[in-house]
Amino acid sequence: MIATFFFVTCLADCSVTAQPDTRKYEITVPRDTESRVLSLRNYSRPLANRGSESAGLPDNRLYCRPEDLPKVPILMQPSHGTVRLGKGRSKLPDCPDLLPAIVVFYKPAAGFSGRDDLIVEQEGDYWTNGNDRQAVIAITVQ
Repeated sequence: MIATFFFVTCLADCSVTAQPDTRKYEITVPRDTESRVLSLRNYSRPLANRGSESAGLPDNRLYCRPEDLPKVPILMQPSHGTVRLGKGRSKLPDCPDLLPAIVVFYKPAAGFSGRDDLIVEQEGDYWTNGNDRQAVIAITVQ
């Protein structure tokens, strides 16, 4: 029996690429119509060393401040339609105001009904420790 062991040592200029967090979505959209299928946004991290009393805001308001819009590359185009990105606004649970967002729109090909898929990625932020987040979107066109 021969045992093989691999040891990897990084001596200079090395980087480790973290695997992105993957979220799966199943969405139903009407035929022949462009539909909003997903909103992606960055919002603030907690205010350091400040509780809600010292900030004068309820706890949820500390997390509801918008940051720069995320970069959202399309990793996989749909096979039976088109996807486009636009600017919009969306609501987070427990946030009183709408926040700026990148909105993913999908339009099925004329007359198409059935399943289509697309994948987008959102750049990492405070909440993901800088790791990118993928959205795998399964679309049912009816």
